[in-house]
Amino acid sequence: KLQFLYFIASTGKTTNMKNLYLILAVIATLLSGASSLYTSKSDVQVVDPAGLKKLMQGPSLLLVEFFAPWCGHCRNLVPEMDKLAKALKGVVHIVAVDADEHKSLAQQYQVQGFPTIMVFGDDRSKPTPYNGGRTAKEMVSYLLREVQKLTDSRLGNKKKSSSSGSGKGSSATVDLTESNFESLVLESNDLWMVEFYAPWCGHCKNLAPEWEQAAKDLKGNVNLGMVDATQHQHLASKYGVQGYPTIKVFGANKAAPEDYQGQRSAQAIVDYGMSKLDELGVDPEVNEVVDPNTLKSECLEKKRICVVAILPHVMDTGASGRNKYLESMVEVAKKMRSRSMAFMWMSGGNFPSFEDVFHVSYNYPTFVAISYKKERFASHKGAFTTTGIVDSLKRIESGKLSTAAIKGDYLSFKKTDPWDGKDYTPSEE
Repeated sequence: KLQFLYFIASTGKTTNMKNLYLILAVIATLLSGASSLYTSKSDVQVVDPAGLKKLMQGPSLLLVEFFAPWCGHCRNLVPEMDKLAKALKGVVHIVAVDADEHKSLAQQYQVQGFPTIMVFGDDRSKPTPYNGGRTAKEMVSYLLREVQKLTDSRLGNKKKSSSSGSGKGSSATVDLTESNFESLVLESNDLWMVEFYAPWCGHCKNLAPEWEQAAKDLKGNVNLGMVDATQHQHLASKYGVQGYPTIKVFGANKAAPEDYQGQRSAQAIVDYGMSKLDELGVDPEVNEVVDPNTLKSECLEKKRICVVAILPHVMDTGASGRNKYLESMVEVAKKMRSRSMAFMWMSGGNFPSFEDVFHVSYNYPTFVAISYKKERFASHKGAFTTTGIVDSLKRIESGKLSTAAIKGDYLSFKKTDPWDGKDYTPSEE
């Protein structure tokens, strides 16, 4: 740039001083416009690392956009960010950081694309990525809920908000808006249960922890979503919402959702969701255990009983024999669908340390039912058939089948390759 200006100033051509000043003024305007997307009249605060650090020391909620001046999506977002900053002036700091100019700051927060938006609450070291709608209205709605959660936390109120938030964080629910409802719900083949709520609604706040727990228990089977009906009135009107909370069930015919009229406990919602899957003919998942993470995600994190079938090696049964066992497990999972259980299987002999803890002793096929919460387990006794397994599980539930304390680490085994679905083929030496 300097070389270009020097060339203009030193050339002997016909450029006079007035033209030179005009060119310099135009270039200066272009350069200054490229340095930031926001004008001095905007309520969006464009800051450097020192400015952001100073804001972090205050108590207010912060929304920070990391942008690049050349980014088209960033430029398109400017009008909405301006509206957002104006609407929440004095309530939430709306901040922008030029990630091109302050690369180290962008790297600190692992910014990999533009625009990247993060929300900083009381714990400044753990910002929440914002992945919701990009209109001012949608962002205002989200941030007001975050402010409510912040004030509740400071007052010692541990009850969860009725919304999962667009950034979701650790929530298992999905925040639905007018901009994502069609793609996520209507164009999906999945079963959806959608709560239409109002932030001020007491019944909605009471439902919140039950809805969240149900979403965790149904994860991977039924999607639970939430619509703020006060912000997305078109959606609420379209589906005839007249009170809060209203729960709509979007099954095979997405154009004609059903009303959920059941109890508002997590277990009732889970039972209903599982029964709808049966109506739709959706088979439950019976996943192969290939590493400890499978058990951790299904047993420990979801805190439900894990039923793990230990099947004979495919060398002994062939692919057809193993598939018959797996078909039986799927049928068992269907019949026990309303229970808080996860069904899995592993190949006998793959994980000796696991089998030692649960006293399997090469007694294939069999299963163990593991309760991480109670730190106890029960082993199957009887025929390995659909009827025999269901009967055994019901006896475990009723306390008629004895359980034993888990002694030993059953999650220390190493990862193995999943079954390829084929007959056993001896390895060539």
